[in-house]
Amino acid sequence: MTTNGSTGFYTMVMRRGLLTCLCFLMSLMANAEPGERSAVINALNAVPVYFVTTASGAAPAVGAQQQADFVPVFLYSQEADIAKAELEREGATQLKVVRSELGILYSGKLSANNNGIRYGLVANPTQLAAARRLAANANFSEVPIFVAKHKQSGEVMTTKQPSGTLTIPLFLEVQRLESALVKLGKQLPDLAGEFRVEAYPLSRIVDDMSSGTLDPQQVQMIPPTD
Repeated sequence: MTTNGSTGFYTMVMRRGLLTCLCFLMSLMANAEPGERSAVINALNAVPVYFVTTASGAAPAVGAQQQADFVPVFLYSQEADIAKAELEREGATQLKVVRSELGILYSGKLSANNNGIRYGLVANPTQLAAARRLAANANFSEVPIFVAKHKQSGEVMTTKQPSGTLTIPLFLEVQRLESALVKLGKQLPDLAGEFRVEAYPLSRIVDDMSSGTLDPQQVQMIPPTD
């Protein structure tokens, strides 16, 4: 995992996060039925997320100024550690890195429990660059999901679970998907080189699960290697 440098990291994320690198939160599931909403949250909860907070659970001050009304949330604990260290260099004290789950973030519980402070997931620069390359879209600005599709049929790759059910693995780190495809090719040589990697905004995946286009119970979220 790389952060493309740590100097001014938290300040940069604060500025950028409010503009282009956030996933939509509650609005994505506003029209989902309670059962569907619960299934989406459960699927997303396979992914840990991290953010910086004060010892009392409040949003940290930025540059020893007023309390922030936006808290960036990271997919890598290392990024949260970097953010914490930078805030401490700027004078903030009694900070800690908190681990939560992606589904909890999307459910809105974090904001509801913290006086309406907004929490937003921020794209890792390395994964965002990979998504822009794969999608051939320089304007791709959301947290990406990486999916393997068969080059000829276009069908999404599935994996068979011990129970016999098929699941769709959705990766938040392109390197982890690429490694999985290499392993698959070694185990099943006939499938070597038969899949391509595509990138989609995480918000689209959540929207598809919320609308029923994608069954959340068939989704296997694969978190980054932290």
